[in-house]
Amino acid sequence: MKEILRKSATFPSLTSSMPSEAWDIGHYLRLAAIFEATTDLVAMADSNEQIIHINRAGQKMLGLINTNPPSNLSLIDIYPTDERSFIRSQALPIAKRDGVWSGEVTIFSHIDHKEINISQVIVAHKNDLGEVEFFSTIARDITSLKSAEKALVMFAKVFESTQEGMMITDAKNDIQSVNPAFTAITGYSREEVLGKNPRFLQSGQHDINFYQKLWQAIDTLGQWQGEIWNRRKNGEIYAEWLTISTIKDDKGKLTNHVAIFSDITNVKMVEKHLVHLAHHDVLTGLPNRLLFNDRLDQALIKSHRDKSIVAVIFIDLDRFKPINDTFGHRIGDLLLQAVAERLRGCVREEDTVARLGGDEFTIILEEIFNSQDAAKIAQKILATISSSFVIEGHKLNIGASIGISIFPVDGQDSETLLKHADKAMYKIKEGGRNGFLFYQNGLFLSIL
Repeated sequence: MKEILRKSATFPSLTSSMPSEAWDIGHYLRLAAIFEATTDLVAMADSNEQIIHINRAGQKMLGLINTNPPSNLSLIDIYPTDERSFIRSQALPIAKRDGVWSGEVTIFSHIDHKEINISQVIVAHKNDLGEVEFFSTIARDITSLKSAEKALVMFAKVFESTQEGMMITDAKNDIQSVNPAFTAITGYSREEVLGKNPRFLQSGQHDINFYQKLWQAIDTLGQWQGEIWNRRKNGEIYAEWLTISTIKDDKGKLTNHVAIFSDITNVKMVEKHLVHLAHHDVLTGLPNRLLFNDRLDQALIKSHRDKSIVAVIFIDLDRFKPINDTFGHRIGDLLLQAVAERLRGCVREEDTVARLGGDEFTIILEEIFNSQDAAKIAQKILATISSSFVIEGHKLNIGASIGISIFPVDGQDSETLLKHADKAMYKIKEGGRNGFLFYQNGLFLSIL
């Protein structure tokens, strides 16, 4: 390197503004020390592109430890085969013409042939005649940077193309970025939400305690995951499965929150429908036996606590089977639906009308004052069921046999009360139908 410097008539890239005496041995040693101390590759090649000096970092990068200067190694030899044509045809000609070339290329290690991404500058040092006397080059390993850039590009593609909504906020929880799926789900464009706090999405379905627990989990665990109801731009409330995670820097300081969510409204609707099917009669939409028993259990608990009365009414339709056999199941089903609708109109909204199966219906009357209240409802049911039904042009007449049990006198549990109401219903059926009886401890009384 010293010999090269001394032979150079000029060194325009480094010394054009320096006096000639600046290049004494001390300055050379200081410059050499800088070259050796840097973590970048620093190399020099003669006018024939033969490398004559590489610093320690360059030797390590190229796998040339203990080989300095490398024998018969040209500047071209440090590049992989597929990169050399570019260096010969473009990089070096530009450096020779303009004095310098810079760009990003690939070199490789002579030990393991591992390719290394570098950012490189090649300088052609010329004399007063414009002839290249030697080349110098500085290269920085940017492999990790390129990998990070590649990861960022991949993340950007995922961010833009994923079907899940994504939202990134800063440490203050102001929105910094959202993806297209966010817009598709919420209806808000990127421009409408940047800089805003996400609380504008809240639906009002959750109380302050819900959000306090959510943020407590985020602050202590770094993540929260769960189901939440939010509101779209058009005002529609929707369900989403949401994950919120924290991002911290190397010092552990919070920098961002990342929210990833998917719209699960359709899933919730299906779940709701399945739950409804599990607890309701498919034909009439009334509660089925399962839901009836659950509601009766709850009514008995409440009645026991409040010292109130609960009545269980068991209804069996009279003359339904002949109609079903004569006109077919379609007319029979439509008749059952019409009966269900009339029964709903006979009771209060808080009372329960259920279909146990076939032509059997039950009713729970909660918080009544005495047996007379149940009797009035039974009379109302008899009157409404006895009125003719017109189903697809057919005038149909049926009746009802009704049995009634009272909590707590006729039973302390739902099974016993339903059994006793059933017995009372069969007793009225045996006695001529179209009437009602109270179980009254097995005495089967008609209370008028």
